[in-house]
Amino acid sequence: MIRKYSIINHSIVETEENPKVIILISPTQEERDKIINEFGVDSHNLNSALDPEEPSRIEFEENHIEIIFKRPKNYSSTDYYLFKVQSIGLFLFKYFLIIVLSDDINIFAGKYFTSVIGVKEVFLKILYNSIYHFMEHCKVINMIADEIETKISQSMDNKYLIHMFTLEKSLVYYASAITSNSLIILGSIA
Repeated sequence: MIRKYSIINHSIVETEENPKVIILISPTQEERDKIINEFGVDSHNLNSALDPEEPSRIEFEENHIEIIFKRPKNYSSTDYYLFKVQSIGLFLFKYFLIIVLSDDINIFAGKYFTSVIGVKEVFLKILYNSIYHFMEHCKVINMIADEIETKISQSMDNKYLIHMFTLEKSLVYYASAITSNSLIILGSIA
């Protein structure tokens, strides 16, 4: 699926004409080929944007920057204490931005996107929003861990230990993703 947006009066507005932001959601092979051929996006990086196991990275191409980075997946109670991450691809050109997502999420949700000037600002706000989302999830993980720790101290039931180990696994995923994302920021400064 492809969605197109423009920036009109400091707002991100869905449009078909002259888009400044193009979002590909679980793109078909035909949609991937079009982006690769039309804009020169690296096929490996495009596919990496859809793979949660791919490490974050930044690559400087002749006419654009390609970033694969991590963001936390929205948590659901059906995840049973396992907080997961997903990869996102940002392909920043001089006048437009291509975003590749594996899931249909509202990437522009939140206060950060109420007023934007251009695609570079959208690009940076997406990265910032990911960092903020990780920080919020870490707070929640800490609160859940405190609650489980209290229950463990009051009970000998193994299910609370299993919950604690699952949370610990989530923190490993998050620590890896945050470290990976920080390398992008350091790489872009260097």
